[in-house]
Amino acid sequence: MKIITYLPTGETTGADAIELDLLVASRDDLATLIGSLGADNVVIEEIPRRPPLVLAQRRAAAWQCGRRDVGSPGRSAFARAQ
Repeated sequence: MKIITYLPTGETTGADAIELDLLVASRDDLATLIGSLGADNVVIEEIPRRPPLVLAQRRAAAWQCGRRDVGSPGRSAFARAQ
């Protein structure tokens, strides 16, 4: 699993807590991620992968612009601690 980014949600449940949104990539299925990361105060949502044609088009456009980091394989999941 790879953490792509994390940001504070802008919401809080108390003075001693910070809520975070995490975007992670993993080759594991959603059930495995829920088993690893899930808790009463965590919401995990799967972000569907784009079809291969869309990824190929994005990669081609990115290569033309000099970017080499677009379209990495793996699943993305969005986890929110509440």
